[in-house]
Amino acid sequence: MKRFNFVLKYVWFFILCFFSLFLSGQNKKLNTDSLKQIIGTTKYDTTKVNSLCALAFEIRRKAIDEALENVSKAMVLAKKINYKSGLGKAFRIKGLILKEREQPEIIIELYKNSLKNYKEAKDEKGLSEINTSIANFYRDEGNFDSAFYFYDVAEKITFKLKDSSRLSAIYHDKAGLYSKMFDYSAATALYLRSLDISIRIKDKLFEANCLNSLGGVYYNQKNYKKAEEYILKVIALRTQLKQPAETGKALGNLAKLYSHTKRITQAFEEYAKAEKIFIALKDSIGYISVKVQELPLYDKLNENQKIIDLGNKLVPFISALKPANYMSLHFGLGKAYRQLGKNDLALKELNLAMAVADKINNADALMHGYDEMYRVYAAKKDYKNAFIYLEQQSILKDSSLNAESAKQIAEMDTKYQTEKRKLEIKTLNTEKTLQQTELTRKNEEAKQRNFQLIAFAIGFLITLVLSVIVYRNLQKNKRYSRIIEVQKDEVEKQKNEVMHQKEVVEEKNKEITDSINYALRIQSAILPPINYVKEYLPESFILYQPKDIVAGDFYWMHISGDKIFIAAADSTGHGVPGALVSIVCANALNRTVNEFGINDTGMILDKTREIVIETFAKSQSDVKDGMDVSLMCIDKNKKQIQWSGANNPLWYIDDHEVKEIKGDKQPIGKSDNAFNFNTRVLEFKPGSIFYLFTDGFADQFGGEKGKKFKYKQLENLLLDIYKLPLAKQEVELLNAFNNWKGELEQVDDVCIIGIKV
Repeated sequence: MKRFNFVLKYVWFFILCFFSLFLSGQNKKLNTDSLKQIIGTTKYDTTKVNSLCALAFEIRRKAIDEALENVSKAMVLAKKINYKSGLGKAFRIKGLILKEREQPEIIIELYKNSLKNYKEAKDEKGLSEINTSIANFYRDEGNFDSAFYFYDVAEKITFKLKDSSRLSAIYHDKAGLYSKMFDYSAATALYLRSLDISIRIKDKLFEANCLNSLGGVYYNQKNYKKAEEYILKVIALRTQLKQPAETGKALGNLAKLYSHTKRITQAFEEYAKAEKIFIALKDSIGYISVKVQELPLYDKLNENQKIIDLGNKLVPFISALKPANYMSLHFGLGKAYRQLGKNDLALKELNLAMAVADKINNADALMHGYDEMYRVYAAKKDYKNAFIYLEQQSILKDSSLNAESAKQIAEMDTKYQTEKRKLEIKTLNTEKTLQQTELTRKNEEAKQRNFQLIAFAIGFLITLVLSVIVYRNLQKNKRYSRIIEVQKDEVEKQKNEVMHQKEVVEEKNKEITDSINYALRIQSAILPPINYVKEYLPESFILYQPKDIVAGDFYWMHISGDKIFIAAADSTGHGVPGALVSIVCANALNRTVNEFGINDTGMILDKTREIVIETFAKSQSDVKDGMDVSLMCIDKNKKQIQWSGANNPLWYIDDHEVKEIKGDKQPIGKSDNAFNFNTRVLEFKPGSIFYLFTDGFADQFGGEKGKKFKYKQLENLLLDIYKLPLAKQEVELLNAFNNWKGELEQVDDVCIIGIKV
């Protein structure tokens, strides 16, 4: 019967997950529909701008492309009517949208434009909001000084406006900054101030947020009694406000606290309440999140097979959740497989978790992952890899020579104190012995006078011997003390020298990293933004995977009237040298179309080669660097494709078959027997798909035998996926590449462009 109930429970779970994905957005549907209705019917442009911004903000997490499209419309209209406040709002909302895609360089520029427009409009409320957004940005980036500055500016403006609700929100966000700096005392004080304001103005929703944050900050301080008190208040208030989803999250937090304090039964009870709420709401994401949080409880009970059974049922749906849940699930599965001796499966799960931990730079998760990987490889008796992960864990630990030296000094001091105490005990024992001897002597004096001299002699002899022993021990301890002092001085000198060398190495590493990151910013400036490409080629994707921070591969785009030019290029080399060559080559392409006005693809490559050779001719050495490129021009009016290639080909799908047009066998650069590049013209049918690419994907080593992927396998892969939407094709290509590469190093930059015309 129990087995039947267990199966029935998971049957319901899968029905919920498959069907609630279609229903989970219904709560917001009325709001988005009403905004769309206003946009379509309003006669007032300012209302339309504000409604477009509000709609973009509302859908930013579930439909980023649509949100960007709406905010772009708001920008165009705001500029047209010179509505500065609306333009400031549009720039701010676009920054918030791109935050979901983690594009910090673009976000801060958008925020600066927003700030500029709000200042020109003298919009104090807008200035309060944008200064808070900038402060939150710097807080999340770890630039705490800048975050404090903008929070202070926002606080002054808001205080002047006498906007208590906004001021409460600023205190709450600023408390989050202190919490991130581990100054929990200051964070608690600000959360309490924010809570007081929300209670005073009777803002129950924000009061619940403050209570929730206070529960979290007390949890971080390990004050679990206070944390439980505030979480229970959150649950009561969320229930009163009829916010079942938020109540479910709070119940999950309470269960987590019970789990951490080893109240396992209570933890299961709270998770069950949360699950019941999310089932009633048909909220699959909330339900899956709770199930993932529940896995560590089974680990505490050592029920590894239950973790595996439940975890594998959750895997198909985990992509909809946050990275932390993704890591938690795969780490849990990895540990469970390891404890059951299924080491290969454990490695697969741990690699998935470690990839996310590395991407979001979560040091605690990486530390946990290195430990688990070490244990798996040790169990497999692969001591080489076990040592590698043990070493990685050691590097990540905050265990400097300073701590080690302090430990040694403490150990020596402990030895000294121990010896000193032993000596004191010996001395006391000696005194006690003398007293006992003297007492015995006096008691026997009356009876045996004849033995008085003998007893005195014995007592004197014992005293003399003990005094010698005590004296020698004292001298020995003095020598130990001097040795310890010398060793302390030597350790201090070594520590200072090591710290100096560490500072030198860290400074050099910082200079190198800063230089490479600056090179990345320069190179990023030559790449057209993805949203710009999507504007002209909505059905397209660009898979761009540099081998290093900066790359030799790049993609390029130019619009000339009704013609769209796009190219995938592979410059000589990769890393910093390749990036420098890519900048020269991209500049040559831009000059060719902008300065010389050339629109024929073959002639563009001819002129680009001429400019590249001319640029490198200024060098005293013989430079033969350049690029291979696949350049396509789309003329939608004539329904024609112009194409030319330097070594790289063009692929397109026709009648369920990959057709190839080979590029001319010469590079863009210095070569023997150079000739003019050919221009090919193709007629295309609507829905035709074209692929431009460099050689990095096909040249990647991997698979079971560590061989190259090769073009034939790439051709078969494209035939399998070409009917999918372009965005899905990009995901499939990236998954195929990562699966093939496995643990091996990426050998070259990768760039593939897919276009449906």
